[in-house]
Amino acid sequence: MIEHVISTAKQIYRKEAYEYYITDALRYIVNNTAEQESRMIIHMSFREMVNPVKKEDEINNEELANDIINRIKNKLKGGEA
Repeated sequence: MIEHVISTAKQIYRKEAYEYYITDALRYIVNNTAEQESRMIIHMSFREMVNPVKKEDEINNEELANDIINRIKNKLKGGEA
């Protein structure tokens, strides 16, 4: 039973990875062609369309990055991490 679940999960993961790969490759081709012809390019990837980043996640990531930067600065000044 567990082997079947793992096998199914791997198949789903591979299918999604392949879809992302193909759509990203097509996006790069379109964008390269569009830039040469001064036409509109595709700004958003398929992955971004399917799994949009929530604003809350962006804020949390920014806060986390700032916290890490502040810890490093503090440590460089001789303080505790």
